[in-house]
Amino acid sequence: MVREEAAKAAGAQVEPISVTIDVTGRTQADEPVSFAANIDRKTRTIVFAGGEARTDAATVMTATAVYRILTDT
Repeated sequence: MVREEAAKAAGAQVEPISVTIDVTGRTQADEPVSFAANIDRKTRTIVFAGGEARTDAATVMTATAVYRILTDT
């Protein structure tokens, strides 16, 4: 999901440079979890993105990623 948001923001294909995932909580097997991705910043060649997974009660995972914008050249 984060990669798709980064590609959409870049208007081109992207490849990961760095990904960090922090698991901060636990869920029950039947507990629904939602994930929201966001673009923090975009330069000409790099996209900085992040996201978090949440239950109704708490954040259970956060992620940050840096993507290189691919060009045809």
